[in-house]
Amino acid sequence: MVKIGFCSVTFRQLNVSEVIDVAKNAGAEGIEWGGDVHVTDTQTAKCVAEKMKKEGLLTFSYGSYYKCDGTEKEMERLINIAAILGAKNIRVWAGTKSPKGVTNEERQEIADNLKAFCDMADKYGINISLEYHRNTLTENAESAIRLVKDVDKPNLKCQWQANPDISFEENCAELSKLLSVGDHFGNVHIFNMQRDNSFRSLSEIEDNLCQYHKIMSGTGKNRLYILEFCKGNSTEEFYKDMQALKNIVKK
Repeated sequence: MVKIGFCSVTFRQLNVSEVIDVAKNAGAEGIEWGGDVHVTDTQTAKCVAEKMKKEGLLTFSYGSYYKCDGTEKEMERLINIAAILGAKNIRVWAGTKSPKGVTNEERQEIADNLKAFCDMADKYGINISLEYHRNTLTENAESAIRLVKDVDKPNLKCQWQANPDISFEENCAELSKLLSVGDHFGNVHIFNMQRDNSFRSLSEIEDNLCQYHKIMSGTGKNRLYILEFCKGNSTEEFYKDMQALKNIVKK
């Protein structure tokens, strides 16, 4: 079963109420709230949680942008916000360097930090999810799988998103390889990003998205597909993308 929603960072220019209105208009099932603009503290989290409950929307995740380099105090702050939001997942970045540019010592520091974060979050029933992002230790499947194994915590997840720097065929291979982590495989971010970091309509890559969906569907696991960014930060383009994503899931 697939649930569909989007990241609030898609519309950093909108306030919380406006983001929720967009979700309702798009027929989204949930929102991943960003920690950089929309939900920065526990008081805001409480207000957002109340609004989400009133509208019957799920909080898919808390996008913290934590770089796995902070203190236990910072981890505790993020966990408290996520818990109040009702989020069962906190999205993080595995550092800020690609696997080729990191030393063994730096990799170990990130792994140790993740272990501590996972242990703290587990007490609240919260998962820690690594964003599959360029210039992090989860830039590619090989490094991501190694990190998951090094941390070895049941509530550590590894997300996936297509890498605009490689071909469709290479992305398919990366996705297939990453699925070998089994229950550690997490949420999926969906977008049509170009190499210059611009965005186009999802309809232009419908066949590609159908293939990605087919690869993931073969595992028989439940998935959260979370739309992140759209062409021109336009709500009109966003609604088109949401409909395209719904059509893909139905196929």
